[in-house]
Amino acid sequence: GAEAVGTRLIVISADRPCEQQGGCTDCVAWRGGADTHRCSWCASSGRCVPQRDGGLLPGECPGLVTASCPRGSSSLSSNATSELATDESKHLDAVSDVQVKRIGVGVLVLNVGDVDMKAGRFYADLQVFLHVETDGNGRDRLYPKSSVVDETLAWCNSMPFWRPYQPSAEDMRRSDRGLFLVNVDRLRNVEPMFHNGSIDHFRVQSSFYFRTNITQWPMNTERLEVVLELESERMTEEVSHIFCSMPEYSGLSHTVRFPGSIDNQRLSTSVKVTENCGPPFLRPVVQCVAPPGDDGSRPTYRPLFDKTCECDKVADFLEGYDTESCGCQGGRVASSRVTFTVLYHTPEVGAFVSAFLPPIFIMVVNLGAYLIPPQAIETRFSLSNSGLIALVLFHAGLKGQTPLTGVLTTADYVMIGCYFVIGVALVVSALLLTLKFEGHQAHAQLLFRVCRPLGPTLSLLLFFGALFPPTPAMTWLSAACAALALGVLARIFFHLVSKQLNRRAHPGVELYTRFDSPDASLHSPKVSSAQLAARATTSR
Repeated sequence: GAEAVGTRLIVISADRPCEQQGGCTDCVAWRGGADTHRCSWCASSGRCVPQRDGGLLPGECPGLVTASCPRGSSSLSSNATSELATDESKHLDAVSDVQVKRIGVGVLVLNVGDVDMKAGRFYADLQVFLHVETDGNGRDRLYPKSSVVDETLAWCNSMPFWRPYQPSAEDMRRSDRGLFLVNVDRLRNVEPMFHNGSIDHFRVQSSFYFRTNITQWPMNTERLEVVLELESERMTEEVSHIFCSMPEYSGLSHTVRFPGSIDNQRLSTSVKVTENCGPPFLRPVVQCVAPPGDDGSRPTYRPLFDKTCECDKVADFLEGYDTESCGCQGGRVASSRVTFTVLYHTPEVGAFVSAFLPPIFIMVVNLGAYLIPPQAIETRFSLSNSGLIALVLFHAGLKGQTPLTGVLTTADYVMIGCYFVIGVALVVSALLLTLKFEGHQAHAQLLFRVCRPLGPTLSLLLFFGALFPPTPAMTWLSAACAALALGVLARIFFHLVSKQLNRRAHPGVELYTRFDSPDASLHSPKVSSAQLAARATTSR
C-alpha cells in the first residue's frame, strides 16, 4: 500500500525490520500503534513478510492474523489484541468477496516477416480474439483472486459459454482500442472488426521488437514475441481479470509467407500467460547477485563478456508472478499478460553454406602453405596474407548483420579458429624465413619436412575438435600430434643454441656471408668473398 511503499527502511536500504522482531505484535507496536497493522509490514506470514490482500501481490499488507503469526512480547494490551483479530476477520471476509473474470486470448498470425536481427524488429499482421467466459445463464463466470497464479487456468479448454470482449467507450477512443501492446512500434494500426453489432476480433498490423538469440547465431532459433495486456487493468491497481490461451483460435495462417521457409515447416508457436508487475517499484534498478568467490566475498568488477543477471529478489516475492518485474524490481501493481511467440528455426544447411563454408574454405586452402618449400618463401607469405585479409573482410560482413553485443556468437568462434590456423601458418613461414636468412639451412629444411605433414593435420584436428564435442580418440590423436610438434621445435631450438655457442668458441670461422643469395640451394657449397672477386675478374 501507499504507507508501506513510503517506508524509509524498505525502499532505501531494502531492509526487513519485521523479521528482526520477536513476533508480529512487536512489529505492529514498532509501527506506532494498534491501528497501523492495516497496511504495515506485518502480514499473514509467520515470517512477518508483507503480502497483498489474500497474499496475491507483494507489498500490500492485509493485516495481522493472530492464528498464524507467532506471538511475542508486546506492549499492546489484550483489548488491543482482540481489536486486531476482529478487524482482521472483517478484512478477510471482504477479501474473499473480491473475484475476477477469465478472458480467453487467441492470436492468429496472418503474415510475419521483415526480421531485422540488427535492430531486433519484425513485422506481423495478427488477428486477436478476446472471449469473456460466462456461465450457462450468460453471466460472467468469476474466479477468486488466488486464480491468478493457478497454472491450470492458463488454458481455456474450449470454453462452452462465452461472450465477445467489449472495451469501454474510453478505451475505444485510444489508439490501441483498449489493448496494451507492450513491445509494439509507434507506427501501428489496431482496428476492431465487428460482427452482428459486437467485436469479433481485433486486426493488428505493426512492427514488434524482440530479443535476438545472438549467442547461437546463425544456428539459432528466434523467438518473435507479441506481448499483450489490457489497458483498463494497467490503469487501475485492482486485479480484474485473468488471461487464458485459446489454442483453437491461435496459430499460423496458410497465408504466411515467411522468407526462407517452405510451407512454414520451420515455424511454430507457443503461448505463455503470466502475472506482470508495474510501478511503483521497490527496486527500479535490478540488483544482480555475483557468485561468491573462494573467500566468500562477492566481486564487484564487470566481467569481460556479458552474463545472465541473477537478481536479488525482494523479500515479499511470491512464486507464480513474473520474476523480473515482480521479484527483481518489486513492482506493486499486477496485471495479467499473455505472450504469443512465433518460433523460427534457422536452416542448418543454409546457415553453414552462407556463414561457415567460406571461412573454412579459405582456411583449408591456406594450409597449402605447408607444402611450399622454403625456396619459394615469398609465395608462402602471399598465400597466408591474402587468406588473412579475406577472413577479416568476411568477418566484418558477418558482424554487420548482427547487433553489437557483449557475447561471442557461434560464427565468432568459427572465425577465431580460422584466425588461429592461418596465424600459425604465418608464424611458421616467418620462422622459415628467419632460419634461411641466418644461414641455418639445415634447420629450415628440417622444420619444413616436419611441418609439412603435421601442420595441416594438427590444425584441422584442433579446429574441428574445438567446435564439436570431444571424443577420447580425438583427444589422444591431438595430444600425440602436439607432443611431436613440440619435440621438433625443441630439437630445432637446441641446434640453434649449439650453433651459437660454436660461433662464440670459433670466432674466426665464418659460416654465412651476407653476399650469399638467400635463394641459394641448401646443398650448394659456400663461396668466399675472394672467390667471388676472382670470378668477377675472369668474367671481365
